[in-house]
Amino acid sequence: MKKLLSILALTLAFTSCSNDSDAPTAAILPTFELNGLFKMDTSYSTDDENFLFENNKLFIGNEAGTIHQELAVGSNLLNDAVAFTYNNATNKINFTYSSNLWEGTYEPTTGKIINGVVKSANGLVVVASFNGQKYIPQASGTNLFNGHWKGNFGSGTNVPSNFFNVIIENGFLVVTSLSENTLDNGTPSRYGLSLNTPVINDKTITCIYQYIGGQTFSLQATYNPTTKKLEGTWGSGINTSGGGTVIFEPQNFN
Repeated sequence: MKKLLSILALTLAFTSCSNDSDAPTAAILPTFELNGLFKMDTSYSTDDENFLFENNKLFIGNEAGTIHQELAVGSNLLNDAVAFTYNNATNKINFTYSSNLWEGTYEPTTGKIINGVVKSANGLVVVASFNGQKYIPQASGTNLFNGHWKGNFGSGTNVPSNFFNVIIENGFLVVTSLSENTLDNGTPSRYGLSLNTPVINDKTITCIYQYIGGQTFSLQATYNPTTKKLEGTWGSGINTSGGGTVIFEPQNFN
């Protein structure tokens, strides 16, 4: 009898271990930080708007829905950005814009902002709603490039070391130069606005842009899946080369 009980105990132990090792494990979901470019839907307008989150600052593109258009009519990335707070424990976002209080919930696993409400200045009346989705680049084409890219440019054969960031929206491209953080750049003459719709071919983007009150340049960059960076060249006028090189790291990936 003791021998039988011992065999049963061993069998149960083996079965238990086997079941543990064969049990399916929960998939590890990616997490996306609350930074980069978001496509927003607000009840203020039927048009999508783009919000740029960076280092606890937020810039809202509410002129025709794009940051490009906002800058074209005179907005300033530094002066017109607002502060936002994010609670990592509750995933709650809060900020004040146009004298109203905006509150929402961020989902790190989906890149969505949900349950957004806009309240009056005293917080007593709900006046609008909003939701959003982070641009999460796909394999190629427009959906690869839309987002916020931070990097550097170099002149001639020099290694890129001068700050050079781009915001790529559907049909628009914004350049900011000589500031490490896009929303710390308060000098409009350092803002470059695309003069044409960026041409996107698979993993390559080409665009002509002009600094406000300044010169026109062009750039061409290709996404490198190995480094997960945009790498390319820039030049004067409509020339996409001859000036030097550029390299950008994505802010919409994690």
